[in-house]
Amino acid sequence: MSPRPETEVEANLALMTRLMNYAGDAGLTRLAEEADSFIHPDIEWFPSVLKYGKTVYRGREEYVAYLRRAARQTTGSSYINVREIRPIGEDRVLGLAWAHYETEDGMSFDSEYALLARIEDGLIRELRSFSSLAEAERAAGDA
Repeated sequence: MSPRPETEVEANLALMTRLMNYAGDAGLTRLAEEADSFIHPDIEWFPSVLKYGKTVYRGREEYVAYLRRAARQTTGSSYINVREIRPIGEDRVLGLAWAHYETEDGMSFDSEYALLARIEDGLIRELRSFSSLAEAERAAGDA
């Protein structure tokens, strides 16, 4: 059993670590199933790569539908290598990674990948993805 986080910042880091580990283990289906433990009911999700025709998904229901669609189209050969997860102030966390995606229709790409999360009431309230670590760093600096 791991120790319970002592501060809100530590709790936020632990939440983002869990989220990125699910994504990295091609666990999008599991993340969708456990969304209540990660995702604020009023989440705003801003994907950078697989947008499926929308720039923002609002609410847990839309976010879960997005995850399920991405899980159906992503093969088990996709992965994320997390480089760093760090706090940005009291309520934001930045996760920096490298991603390899393969979809069922044969599309594949390798890219930098980052997530910037704003956490509210112990859940991710806003989540933005980036396909450039430099862009994510700039956004985190503006947060």
